[in-house]
Amino acid sequence: GAWDSAHAWHLEEDLRLGGADTGASGFTLVRSLEVDAAGRVYVLEARPERITVFDDQGHLLRTIGRQGSGPGEFQQAAGMAWDTAGRLWVINQRNNRYSVFDTAGRLREEPQRPMGGFSTWRWQGIITRANRVIEVTALQPGFRTVLVRLDSTLHPADTLPLPRFDAPMFKLEREGMSVSYSVPFAPSLTWLLDPDGALWYATTDQYRIIHLTTGGDTALV
Repeated sequence: GAWDSAHAWHLEEDLRLGGADTGASGFTLVRSLEVDAAGRVYVLEARPERITVFDDQGHLLRTIGRQGSGPGEFQQAAGMAWDTAGRLWVINQRNNRYSVFDTAGRLREEPQRPMGGFSTWRWQGIITRANRVIEVTALQPGFRTVLVRLDSTLHPADTLPLPRFDAPMFKLEREGMSVSYSVPFAPSLTWLLDPDGALWYATTDQYRIIHLTTGGDTALV
């Protein structure tokens, strides 16, 4: 009731990517989207494994990479991020490395990624304004999710565990086998990292957002 029809928000299509009119086929499994300073759009797909690049009008410019283990090739790439030099880092999970490209699609380097053995569907780490990579992994016991801040040589410098949250689950057991499922629409933990690497999080059953500094101190509730 606070907004009348004259002040309501409206969604209007501004750009459409994919399809014969753009010079590209439709997308299958999109894992990540990024935009560079010139407005070019980078789409990371899982099938086929590649990055498709469009200009700011939606026209196909080029593709980057393909599935494989050779230079500039991807195996289960899970995300992308820009560094402060304007280079695109691809999280090349199963190849256990980062693949770093310039905006022309040229491979610049492929440093080793220290988070081998832990795979995820979508990368939730970032590259901060200070040009430091923050990774996400899980540690035993309890498979608890932690943030890992890497130093300038891409070695782990320190860690910050995510707040512990035990989501409600239910279990099905039959003939000696069991499987657990999360409860639909139940409370969950949601979080993100800001450009400085600080953590913002909330549980969805509380009207409260918490801001943690990079050192793990509560800065704001």
